[in-house]
Amino acid sequence: MFTTWEAEIAALLDEAKAAGEVSPDRDTKDAAAFLTDCFEGMLVRLKVHHNHNALRRFNAFALEPLTIMQSVTEFA
Repeated sequence: MFTTWEAEIAALLDEAKAAGEVSPDRDTKDAAAFLTDCFEGMLVRLKVHHNHNALRRFNAFALEPLTIMQSVTEFA
């Protein structure tokens, strides 16, 4: 399951990299694995603590650093 997600995310990140939306120095396979790890951890914290700060932190520290332009919409 996670392998499939990581492959799909890596492919999307490769497309974004080609379009100049993701930093060219990012390893998309490692970034995809990192995002999957962070996302799963964020979901656990949301379920356990019922606090949306986990989602805000995921966006700020996992998604935004991937982009060249800080254009990721904040969800919190």
